[in-house]
Amino acid sequence: MKSFQQNIALISSDPERLNNLKIYITSPKTKIYTFDFQSAFSNILKSEIFDLIIFDLFPNGSYDIKRVSLLRKDKLHQITPFLYLIGKEQSTYKMEIYKDEYSSFLFDPIDKFELLNSIKHLDKINNLEKRLYIYKDVLEGEKQLVNNLDKLLQINLFLQYQELSKAFEEIQFNFIHKMELTFAVEKVVYLYYLEKENSLRLNVFDKENKTLMQRVMFDISKSTIQKTINSKIPYVLEGQDLLDPFIQEIEETIGFEINSLLFAPLSLFHKMHGGFVLINKIYRHNFSENDFSLAILTIQKLKQNLELIQLKKYGYAELSDIFKEKKVTTVPSKEFQLYKNVLESISFGLIVFDEKYVIKFLNKFARDAIGEKYNTNSSLSKVFGEEAVEKIEKSIENNQIPALRQEVLIVRVGAQNLDLGYSIYPVVMDEQKHYALTFMEISQSKHIQSEIIRMDRMASLGVLASGIAHEIRNPLAGIKAMAQTLEEELEGDDAKIEYSQRIVRQVNRLDKLLKSFFSYAKPQRPNPIKCDIPDIVREVLPLFERRIKEKKIQIKEVYSPSLKKIFVDSHQIQQVFFNLIINAIHAMENGGVLTIKARLPEETHPVIDRRQRIPKLFSEIYDEITISDTGTGMEQTTLKNMYNPFYTTKATGTGLGLSIVYQIIREHGGQITVESEVGKGTVFQILLPVYIEKKHEF
Repeated sequence: MKSFQQNIALISSDPERLNNLKIYITSPKTKIYTFDFQSAFSNILKSEIFDLIIFDLFPNGSYDIKRVSLLRKDKLHQITPFLYLIGKEQSTYKMEIYKDEYSSFLFDPIDKFELLNSIKHLDKINNLEKRLYIYKDVLEGEKQLVNNLDKLLQINLFLQYQELSKAFEEIQFNFIHKMELTFAVEKVVYLYYLEKENSLRLNVFDKENKTLMQRVMFDISKSTIQKTINSKIPYVLEGQDLLDPFIQEIEETIGFEINSLLFAPLSLFHKMHGGFVLINKIYRHNFSENDFSLAILTIQKLKQNLELIQLKKYGYAELSDIFKEKKVTTVPSKEFQLYKNVLESISFGLIVFDEKYVIKFLNKFARDAIGEKYNTNSSLSKVFGEEAVEKIEKSIENNQIPALRQEVLIVRVGAQNLDLGYSIYPVVMDEQKHYALTFMEISQSKHIQSEIIRMDRMASLGVLASGIAHEIRNPLAGIKAMAQTLEEELEGDDAKIEYSQRIVRQVNRLDKLLKSFFSYAKPQRPNPIKCDIPDIVREVLPLFERRIKEKKIQIKEVYSPSLKKIFVDSHQIQQVFFNLIINAIHAMENGGVLTIKARLPEETHPVIDRRQRIPKLFSEIYDEITISDTGTGMEQTTLKNMYNPFYTTKATGTGLGLSIVYQIIREHGGQITVESEVGKGTVFQILLPVYIEKKHEF
């Protein structure tokens, strides 16, 4: 694992304190820059970026902290952690510091290890904030890709050309670059098909795209590309397909190492003309079904426009008889069948409905998503629900069509609710108004957004925790000591002894709450070792033996033979199982079944990490542990807030149990998900990294 240097700015008006503080915090992983306040604010802080800035305000009691606060308005320091060193007499500064979620403070005299701990904690918060900004940048990038997609599909601009050769110059010099942006790939090239030679030809131009430098021929007689040419359907080459001789030749020609390739053939009037080669996705390893479907739609629209150029050149009059003949025929044309096949194969839903909201067409994706029982002539309200259709009606009645990138929640009885992102376009069929509704399920995107928001809350709470820890615990220790001293001084039969004992009990209760709070706000880094899941479970279950017998709960343990050892901190994972099992027991007051299963699933990567935004800390393979109960289940409100700190439905709960569980799982690079239904029970699914034996080379 690489270690990165932490750049720290240390600012003080006292040279001696500046030197002592520098000695305190100097380490191989830190680079310290020292300044006085005048030099820091005149030049450095306006141009330099630091991982942490420490302001030593103690020797300069008259310094205005609000001047420091103005740094937050500078883009350079919007999320930079600030650590203030202040004296007891400067306690009025605390309120100003608390207002800033990225700031913390320590009172003078400064303890070396307390200072180092604060720096370590603020560095962790800073790294978390930077990760959140990366997530936001990725999301913004995806929005930009959608905008580029809209531009790409405006292929009608090709109709301005009178000659097909000019249109292909536009493809060669401009259109393929738009495709690179839209599909988010490293490179796009167009290859011309030579039927007699059974080859593909690449035209290589100079850097200014003006002079043709050479023509490179690729023999495809022994290539998988030959099948794609024959079927006229795009094909993705990845995995073993990358050993194809065509791949090796094109790698040498264009100078790119190919990890995955999408070949999209282009035919004009049923005759193969060539194909687009899309090389290497930027944001993920492989091409998705969406890329495949988008390639089909893009090529089809481009094909229509290029064919229209040819039709204009030869004149429509000569082709009118052919068009009339096509109108009266009852046999579907190959082109019509191709369009139908395209609509059936695309990986997003398409529903066409009329002005009375009666469905006239559904593609396969739509049928699979909403259920096979819905088909043509079904009412749209039966499929989407009354509330969703009301929203669609308002868009149509207010003439807000096309309605792009809308969102709606589909509530389904007896099935999981669906979050859909949809767009509506006007369509004319048989001289009557119809509407085409395209949609995709965005439940996973919603889940990722909630993960980002939850991480943001955790970061804020961590900053708050580091500031109030000693402020609360120290007075509590004093109160407890005074109450115990008072109890010792009272006579044995004095009624006031009960008061002092109550004080001690309440202080102990607050101390216990604080310990839970610290476990959440400052989780320890896991110390992973090779562990067996059954051994960890059997360390925890005996702790509940009495409760399990009292409530007549049946325990089932199922462990797959393929289960592997996990690489985790056994004590922390015991805490995870402890919290989940005790919650399951509380949910089954009248008895039930608690089931613990573990297996090595075929799909081992966490769903929310499919773009590898979260670092894999220990392993790329995961065991799946399922803890389920037949208890009361949870409502939707509880499911949405269950990981939020201090949220609880129990009269005596702290609301930190599941927050700590969530933190521990994330610290291990794993994932936790939950499904629950009121009256039926709850299922927690956990993914934890598998232990990988290191291979030694001799």
